[in-house]
Amino acid sequence: MLKKITTAVFLLLILFTVTGCIAGEKTDPFNQQILKAEDAKTSIFSDKFFNSVDTIELKDVSDGTATAKAWIKNTSEQTIHKVVATNLPKLEDDYFYEGWLVQKAPGLDFFSTGELKYSEETNEWILTYTSDEIKADYDFVVITLEKKDNDPSPDVHILESR
Repeated sequence: MLKKITTAVFLLLILFTVTGCIAGEKTDPFNQQILKAEDAKTSIFSDKFFNSVDTIELKDVSDGTATAKAWIKNTSEQTIHKVVATNLPKLEDDYFYEGWLVQKAPGLDFFSTGELKYSEETNEWILTYTSDEIKADYDFVVITLEKKDNDPSPDVHILESR
């Protein structure tokens, strides 16, 4: 009898696990929900996550009215970066905004953190970036206006750290 009960419980656990996976949510046998990848990314880039780091104010260097705030958080395992910009000029079809992190010392170095995406919901341009490399010396933020021409170098500076 004990063997039949154990087998029934085991089959129920498998059924609940498979049903959860088919429904698109991962669960463990103890019914504790595991975050989906997009949920985990959202929580990493939440305002609460960046509460422990200073806000970097960006100023418009193109004679425009754009403003932005940025955050850079270096953990023991990765660099996490976010930019939220407003009042950026409307883009023509063959242009985009790109973020950059810059190291000014000991020598000038920089790398792209990707393309800013426009949120119609908030009327903001948003960039999120993570790297498994620690980039603690890269603390200057630049947003550029780029032509879609496959040129990897930065183009027209629009916003820079103050």
